[in-house]
Amino acid sequence: MKKSGVSVADIVYTSSMRINNSIGDAVILNAVSNYGYNQEKLSEGVVLLEDSEHLVQSFDKEHGDVKAAYAQRDKQQENANVTYRKIWGIAKVALKNDTSAQITLQLSGRRAVRVGKWFLQTKSFYTNLLANTDWLNAMSKFGVSEEMVQAGFNEIKTVNELDEVIKREKGDAQNMTQKRDDKLEELYEWVSDYEEIAKIALMDQPQLLEKSGIIVKN
Repeated sequence: MKKSGVSVADIVYTSSMRINNSIGDAVILNAVSNYGYNQEKLSEGVVLLEDSEHLVQSFDKEHGDVKAAYAQRDKQQENANVTYRKIWGIAKVALKNDTSAQITLQLSGRRAVRVGKWFLQTKSFYTNLLANTDWLNAMSKFGVSEEMVQAGFNEIKTVNELDEVIKREKGDAQNMTQKRDDKLEELYEWVSDYEEIAKIALMDQPQLLEKSGIIVKN
């Protein structure tokens, strides 16, 4: 079994055909048993195959969890950014004559987009605004209460929490990828060795080799 360019699905499918068809056919089993691949030995392959299939399924789940975490974080950031933009926009008007507020709250210039910089920028805005009673009083004249500012701050903190979830999920996915790949490598080597022995054991019965998916070129 050549590994170059072989997908995970192909490795699992081909291994299943080699192992299960050999165990399920008495003639094949008898022939390969003479070369060390008896029922017990083939059962080792079954265990490797089952472990590989389980890890492939776990891999899919972990990577699905990563995608779901990204979607949840992005949605939360989108909502939090709407709130932030409203409060920030009002602050630009309410505090337009306060030089300290203009600088401290970054009431001019571009707004950050990438999550990390966005969180730092919005966190600084909310933290400094909430710490200044005069600024909060000025904001209240435009319909923005301290409670509204705090609620906006809580929204961006939730984004950060969800970003931490992504990091954890990505770590789990990476660990699962390594486990899956290691087990598939072990399965591949086991089946490759078995394939070479089967070719010898069934040299005079190519139709049985084909039953296991082993094609021998003339």
